[in-house]
Amino acid sequence: MAKLNYGIFTKGRNKFGPAVTYIRGGVQVTREYVKEVRNPRTPRQLLQRSKFSEINRVSNGIKPAITIGLANVKRPDQTARNKFYQMNKNCVSGATAAEVEFDYTQMVIADGSAVTAGFSSIKCEDALRATFVWVPNSDVPGAGSQDKVYCVVFQPDTKTAILGGPILRSASTYDVEVPASWSGMRVHGYAFLVASEDHFEPISGALLVGKGECSHSVYLGSDTII
Repeated sequence: MAKLNYGIFTKGRNKFGPAVTYIRGGVQVTREYVKEVRNPRTPRQLLQRSKFSEINRVSNGIKPAITIGLANVKRPDQTARNKFYQMNKNCVSGATAAEVEFDYTQMVIADGSAVTAGFSSIKCEDALRATFVWVPNSDVPGAGSQDKVYCVVFQPDTKTAILGGPILRSASTYDVEVPASWSGMRVHGYAFLVASEDHFEPISGALLVGKGECSHSVYLGSDTII
């Protein structure tokens, strides 16, 4: 493997005679082209493909949320879905391809230094609605009543999500409407915040949280849509 300077090579994945170029860690590298892969369907390879497919389906379904939530922590040359894979690959487990599972309790959909609110569990007590409740914590250094809250309802069977918000931190509660087809289905709830302005330390004047910075996402548990 070798690093390349751009010239006749364009930035991306290409094949040039006996060499293949691709991006890894933000750097263009090259390796020898392998025409035939020996035994490409070993149990280990099938397991890895199944894990990749699972996390790919999850990231595709939750893309609207991670596009916002991971915007501040991904590299400039990295997509939100790439960052999601990097942060959540350990959530996928299974001894065989048929046993692959995703641990939704550990899933990260947002990250950053913004101060989170005191989120409690998700509740589905009204038809086709998921209710989010939180303590604003607006008096905590680095927080503000105008910060924006995003609420995410994820349905694991269909691998789809509804992104609710933004709603003000000071609102303390928010209802997310879900499709009628979700009635009787289990859902998972997540929430995160985005700072609406710069927040400074009262005494020193140091910047604590910059405008647009996200908080780490919070998992709020699961419930069944009625």
